[in-house]
Amino acid sequence: MDSLFPSDFLKERIKKLRLGRNLHDEKEIIEHWIDDLESGKLKSSKEESIKSKYIQEIFGDVLGYNYGNSNKWMLEEEYKSKTDATKCDAALGFFYPHKDGNDPRVVIEVKPVGTELDKRQRGRKPDNSPVDQAFLYVSKQGEKCRWIVVTNFEEIRFYHYSSQDKFQIYALKELRDYKTLKEFIFLFHRDFLITNQSNSKTEALLKIKNQQIRLDKKRNHILDLLYNSLIRFEGFEFIDPRFISNISPFNILTDHVWHYDNWKLFTINPEIHRLLSSLEFRHNEIIVSKSLKVELEKEVDEYYEKLEYVFKTLFQSMIHEVIAVKDYKKIKERSKQTIGFSIKHQFSFKEGEGISKKIHFEIPKCDCVNCVHKDFDYTRLFEKLDIAIGDRKYMNFEYAYGFYLVSHRYYKTSYSLLKRIQEDYKNEIGKEIKFFLAKLNLNNIRNLLRGYDTDTEDQIEIKKFIDEIDLDYTISNEVEQHIESDVRKYLIEIKEFKLVSFISKKIDEVLDNIKKTKATIEKGTTFFSAPDNISELHFHYSLLHQFINRNFIMYDVFSDYKSIFYKVFEGLCFSYLTPNYGLSKFNSFYLTEAVLHLQSEEIKKAVKDINIIEIDEKDREIFVNKINNLLTSFYDKGIMNLPFSKGGEFLSVIDFKWTIERQISNAILLINKMNLKEDESLRIFHSFADLLTVENFLAHWTLTSFGKFISNNAKYLDYQLHLKILEFCINSEKKGNNKYDGLSKEVILSIKNNFDDLINDKSLIMRALSNISRHQSKSEFLVSLYLVSENDIRVILKQEFLTTLDNKFNSYLYELLLVEKIIDPDYLDYFGKYMESIEQNRGKGFVGFKNNHPQFEDFYFYNLVILLNKIGYDPNDLKFKILKDLSDYESWLFNPANFDYTKFRVEWVLVASHWTLRRIGNKQFVKRLIENKLKEDFNEKLSKIYINYFA
Repeated sequence: MDSLFPSDFLKERIKKLRLGRNLHDEKEIIEHWIDDLESGKLKSSKEESIKSKYIQEIFGDVLGYNYGNSNKWMLEEEYKSKTDATKCDAALGFFYPHKDGNDPRVVIEVKPVGTELDKRQRGRKPDNSPVDQAFLYVSKQGEKCRWIVVTNFEEIRFYHYSSQDKFQIYALKELRDYKTLKEFIFLFHRDFLITNQSNSKTEALLKIKNQQIRLDKKRNHILDLLYNSLIRFEGFEFIDPRFISNISPFNILTDHVWHYDNWKLFTINPEIHRLLSSLEFRHNEIIVSKSLKVELEKEVDEYYEKLEYVFKTLFQSMIHEVIAVKDYKKIKERSKQTIGFSIKHQFSFKEGEGISKKIHFEIPKCDCVNCVHKDFDYTRLFEKLDIAIGDRKYMNFEYAYGFYLVSHRYYKTSYSLLKRIQEDYKNEIGKEIKFFLAKLNLNNIRNLLRGYDTDTEDQIEIKKFIDEIDLDYTISNEVEQHIESDVRKYLIEIKEFKLVSFISKKIDEVLDNIKKTKATIEKGTTFFSAPDNISELHFHYSLLHQFINRNFIMYDVFSDYKSIFYKVFEGLCFSYLTPNYGLSKFNSFYLTEAVLHLQSEEIKKAVKDINIIEIDEKDREIFVNKINNLLTSFYDKGIMNLPFSKGGEFLSVIDFKWTIERQISNAILLINKMNLKEDESLRIFHSFADLLTVENFLAHWTLTSFGKFISNNAKYLDYQLHLKILEFCINSEKKGNNKYDGLSKEVILSIKNNFDDLINDKSLIMRALSNISRHQSKSEFLVSLYLVSENDIRVILKQEFLTTLDNKFNSYLYELLLVEKIIDPDYLDYFGKYMESIEQNRGKGFVGFKNNHPQFEDFYFYNLVILLNKIGYDPNDLKFKILKDLSDYESWLFNPANFDYTKFRVEWVLVASHWTLRRIGNKQFVKRLIENKLKEDFNEKLSKIYINYFA
């Protein structure tokens, strides 16, 4: 007799089963029946009187098939055949009061104690054995009925309808053993044996066992071993290559190995060496030697398809080179005295002792939602998502991820798709990985959905469903029995985000090395061979990027991922600023990632010391095209070529609107650091200018950045284009919107610095003036406007300034007028009013140092001195007699040439303006003080001041 499930096949699976209870009640029931059997009570009882109780307790109470519900039950006694009047003793399945909906899945035949189940029954017509009889019953119940149970109280047999030769048998007495009872429940409990899906867990397990048997009957060629090793992970588009290097047949040791790094997989398996020796990889084709071809044709089914699958899977999992050793034992013996040698790590070998083969397959650019998104082609992305809404054929990971990217319906659409996916794949043979990924993503978006707390019924249902997700339970109880141990280990690693944690630590290390290298170079040290930190940074970020993006894992929106990428981008910037040894050029990939993942302030901080972002022309063209896609995705051109907005449904979600604003802000910040060609500058300008006319989501800092773009590219953008933006800003502010202030100022500054043309449109100026009553902050804007206007307009603006000063004196406006020499200090009595306001408002000003940082109570006096230096002043002028009770620091700051330097403190130079340091008195005395201070306690800022003003 062959078992359906051999014990060695079940051992590990049952060991990992977590039932959540100790089976105490089930054991009590079994003990009761064993007692009745051993006492002879079962043998003396009539079959019919005891049969019903036996069925209900063994199959109902122990195996969980309910029988007491009047609306729906799973155990039906005396179940009549669908084709004739014959009845089996019981059936398991789904049963209802309206018998048309009955759905039997298991037939049960119960015989008296002592009945031989395989022996023909004399006196019956036909004289079949009990097993034959039960198989006849199952053939009459429809194709979904696939299991047969035959029992004589002493033993219980379970058959699959496909064969009478194999069955799982349990002696009643053996079920008192906990391990045997656990196996009994594991295979035949209602949660495992039957399901509304196409295949139950027990059937899936049977299929896996049969596949293994078929494989075991064949010779295990290395290609089959490689193929079978990787096909188990089907469902992942990217597998952690570190994990691959540790599974058989890549790893033939029983220990963990460190055989993957820097795109290369190392193996000491001689069979892989033999295989690679007969393969060549050229132009997306695998060339097989004649001798290997003969061998493979004889021993491996569909060998070329398997070769392609294996090496494409490796390549797509960032294994671009495979290194195999012919006989590692010889090398180990030769190297046993070598310090640090270990076969668990990669090691060098002599020629002829190993082989290295580079793998390369062209992966064409696809049109998936992720690739479209990384092109910032939201027009195309919206089209794809619009088509997918409500269409069953698009209910997959790609589109669930696409709706996640745009926060559609505050992530509810992604939730609905993922929920449907996990429902479809539950108990589906071969879909365990997809089922797990659906659960993982549902768990990941838990906090995104929580951000929108409402009392709506669907929101409560969503929260409840996601809160009940337990990934440990999913692995241990829902998929583990149908996946192999390696796959289980990998699912656990993913659940715990071990790869993310590993990469985070590695990137921290590389960033630290980049900073140390930069500091070392700046001290004047030279390297014969500097560490290749950028390659290592790229390698580790690529692992993270591929893992998340190729598997459509919804994780990159969270702070962990963004924090890791910020370190990567920071590392690139530090390296770029390292002369001769660092990054020489950026590429479009990392600039795109920066736009996607960083906050604008993070980009500003990272690139603040970079004057020009150098980038190859082809890469710059790619990046500019992407930014143009981004800018043009939210409007179309209509009649008279006028823009009109689009994408409103998607932009109605505040998360996505903020995302787009941030991305546009990031894009312009980076573009501002590049040397664009004329056609590129014009494309960006016109796309942004058209977007301006329809948008309602750009922030003032983004618009100010666009103003800087105009100024940076003024050589390509003529005066009329500048004026077009300025007119738009002024006209838009009629609505009381002052978010265009920064843009207006930048455009005016660009006009002033780059053109001789002056504004002569009085109506435009009057519109600008009409806004000043609503926004007093327009002073700087109007003063700037004065500088680029013709004389007639200047007269109008100057009169407006004077009227403002007369009605309510405005110190800030007056300072602007002085600096730009629109009026001079002797004009009327304004300077006296200005000094009075300073004297009334100034407090203590500079109050000393705290933790080596200067502390100010206010900046009124400090700013006054800067202003006076800009316009030129005589500190002995009577106008300044109003200033009273100046501190020693303020007296020095105001008149450094005539200060009593016996009261001087050397720290003051750290909080002095350029003009004060230029006018300093008793220079040699101050110089000696600074030198002594630097000897006592070196201060980098003080050192720079010394070099610039005293050396």
